[in-house]
Amino acid sequence: MVTPARAAESKPDAKTDLAKATLLVYQGKQVCKYHTEDFFFFEEQVWGCEFITRFTCTATVVDKDDQGDYEGLTAGHCFNYAAVDKGQYYVADTLADKPVLHKIKLHKFANDERYDYALFAFQSLEVYPAIPVAMVVEPKANDAVTNINFALGLVKQTTHGLVVSGIIDAPAVEDLKNTKGRFLVSIGIGPGASGSAVIDDSGKIIGIVEAVFPGTQMPTVVMPTGKTFKDFIQDDSAGLRPLPPGPLPKPPAPPAEPTAWQLFKQLLGHLAFWK
Repeated sequence: MVTPARAAESKPDAKTDLAKATLLVYQGKQVCKYHTEDFFFFEEQVWGCEFITRFTCTATVVDKDDQGDYEGLTAGHCFNYAAVDKGQYYVADTLADKPVLHKIKLHKFANDERYDYALFAFQSLEVYPAIPVAMVVEPKANDAVTNINFALGLVKQTTHGLVVSGIIDAPAVEDLKNTKGRFLVSIGIGPGASGSAVIDDSGKIIGIVEAVFPGTQMPTVVMPTGKTFKDFIQDDSAGLRPLPPGPLPKPPAPPAEPTAWQLFKQLLGHLAFWK
């Protein structure tokens, strides 16, 4: 898992490294079913399997551990708990009809008023640079930032912009209370950019893209790294961890409706009481 010591390291060519370290996150599963195939003058039902994927978010390589596994960072809201238990999430580094997918192992993820992060590991024979995560974040208006993301899973786009606000302490509008603890940047992004890294001029990740305001020209909401990210790593009360292998626990079954014979016996009991 990424550590403050490793996160403090910086690279000279940060934007080139960021492009190489930016990944697509997919949800996928093997689907097996019968399908119809034509054989000369008749049709036949044939059993076949296909791996079906759905692009969800953008992630960034932030470390490489002692076992050689890469560590990735994205947004916690990119994951669904039921799918996590079945190991159905993957990353890829290129856009393709059939991308090379690397199964990920989630360390921890959370999506609430305090945190929106996910840390995961994956294995690959490819070489990826690790983008340092800033452990002190103090965004100021007009600070320059860069973001690389996979918009709609159609293209890897690079955007440049400016910080619009510092960390928001108390939103003036009740409907925007979920922006507390976040900051705003003026970068043009679309769906699928969630989880992508926002870096400053030093090449460090100062936050990850969390949300946009649909149908408006409002700036992008960014979940900061820094102290909030350190708290997330250390906070054992925060975030969901994958369950051990096996099916999800089933809720208790509702009580069964009484049978006619049981109702009859209850009636006899009442009649005996009133004798």
